[in-house]
Amino acid sequence: MSSSDGHRSVVRGCRCSAGRSCQDPGRHPGDPAYDRLVFEFDGGLPGYELRYVPEVRSPGRGAPIDLRGAAFVEVRFRPATTHDSSGVSTLRTARDGGGMPALCDYQFAGGFEGYVRYGLGLEGTVPYRVTELAHPSRIAVDIAA
Repeated sequence: MSSSDGHRSVVRGCRCSAGRSCQDPGRHPGDPAYDRLVFEFDGGLPGYELRYVPEVRSPGRGAPIDLRGAAFVEVRFRPATTHDSSGVSTLRTARDGGGMPALCDYQFAGGFEGYVRYGLGLEGTVPYRVTELAHPSRIAVDIAA
């Protein structure tokens, strides 16, 4: 989990792609395939937490998020926001997507009191890894396919 210096990071959006981990520097050909979901931020990286949950719920109201898949991961960023000081959305990408081998679905679940939450619907309970990236500030989630 990363930490923040007290200001809110601004979530700009996320995008997904399929690949083979051998495309990553330092990995070896023949490593398993993965699906990658990348979250982009302005203002540096926020703190983050990913965990398997029975269902993903929206922050604040607690309403369940309808996700396709057999297993669900909740992604939380804090402190973070998805709107500017005028209340205008900062998201520049679709709020949902997926349709990949391991990543069936993802959705923006909401933001509340400095938390931003996404839900991931996966094909099953599989390993994932989180990588912090810079220029621009991003968090990449690689899901074993």
